[in-house]
Amino acid sequence: MPTINSVCKVLVLTVTAIAFAFLTSNRLQAGCQTTSKAQDTQVSTGTSQLTDLDRLISQGDRSINKQDYTDAEKRLKTGLQRAQNLHENFMTARFMNRLAKVCACTGRYREALDYLNRTLLLLEHLPNYEVPLAMTYYDQGLLLDNLSRHDEAITQLIRSLQVYHSKNDPIGEIMCLASLGFIYAYLGQQDKAQDAFQHGWDLGNTLKSGDQIALDSMASCEDGLANFAAGSGRYDKALDYLTRARDDYRAANDQQNLGRILNILGGFY
Repeated sequence: MPTINSVCKVLVLTVTAIAFAFLTSNRLQAGCQTTSKAQDTQVSTGTSQLTDLDRLISQGDRSINKQDYTDAEKRLKTGLQRAQNLHENFMTARFMNRLAKVCACTGRYREALDYLNRTLLLLEHLPNYEVPLAMTYYDQGLLLDNLSRHDEAITQLIRSLQVYHSKNDPIGEIMCLASLGFIYAYLGQQDKAQDAFQHGWDLGNTLKSGDQIALDSMASCEDGLANFAAGSGRYDKALDYLTRARDDYRAANDQQNLGRILNILGGFY
């Protein structure tokens, strides 16, 4: 059976793989879905035209949930055109956000980024839409990192972090810090990576939220901190972080990362 030392040496070598696992289309999809929910809490309604736009968004969402991206894109593009014709900027942003999600789900990251860029142009000129603005910065950061535009990704994630902090939204902060930690680690900026993971983990412990995004982000911070603990020879601490990550990934129903952690933990016993 592998010793704790040998297993942790393997763990030290997995930071790049973990970074890519964290920054996959699944994570982008989850980010876009969160943006949609945040935006939907701030939508204006009242006219039959807006009700029709809401109906198209609901139909697009159902198709996305069924992974019928062709149908979703068709309905959402129809809604986007109607929203633009009505000069409904926030509704236009909602449609573009969902179209970005469709593109991310189908691996069309450059198209997704274009939709998010256009979404930002609208949101940055609308009052009282800080939360969807922060989420769009976040999604944009992940897309930029997938396109190997790491410095730009960090800039957008820091913007998102700053907005979440100004709105006293610790869940958003933890999410940004976890993503920043993995990007810094991938770039070899170890001190910044460890600081980001530690800050996110400290926030999560203060918050003690059962929110799925908070749990998943907290687990990601524990995932990263385990790597640093192993790298400095603190194997018992690495095991503690991995066990916590296992529990939080399980609570967040993140099966992909849960399976990876279980495989690593299997070497300890």
